[in-house]
Amino acid sequence: MVRTPYQLEQLVASIERECALHDRYLTLVAQEQRAMIGLVLDECQILGEKRNQICVDITRERDKRTQIMEAIAGKDFPFKLSDFIRDKMPHSDHRRLFPLIEKLKSLVKKSQRTSQEFSLVLNYSLGLVTSNLSIIRSASQEVQKGYTVHGIIRESVHPVGSRASVTLREA
Repeated sequence: MVRTPYQLEQLVASIERECALHDRYLTLVAQEQRAMIGLVLDECQILGEKRNQICVDITRERDKRTQIMEAIAGKDFPFKLSDFIRDKMPHSDHRRLFPLIEKLKSLVKKSQRTSQEFSLVLNYSLGLVTSNLSIIRSASQEVQKGYTVHGIIRESVHPVGSRASVTLREA
């Protein structure tokens, strides 16, 4: 279990690439939020696709890092990066690696928090749109009320002509 200087550089580069990917992810989420607020749907879709690709890239980078860690320590190694460095890397490398790990941890937490907040906003917005469409749909239908034999109010909905359906289609 002797690491080479090249392996150390590979590990450092992998952590730095993952940090850069998380930075890019956060930027894309902010851009997508602005596009959503401005109702620029085409841009929202493009940014969403880019954000998904960044997630795939982050997963690939983690897999590469796992391979580097396995090359350094063999099959049996702690998967958590900080434990790996503490247990499997010489103390001379700790000063260089631990600040990178802290930066990565911070970015991962920020990415998770931002993603959850954005997801809540999207779900809330979707609920508003759905309820508004439901109101438009209900308003475009004639409601007739009547009583049943037992005295209970019964409502029946009858679609109105083409004017209302055009409104619903446009919404």
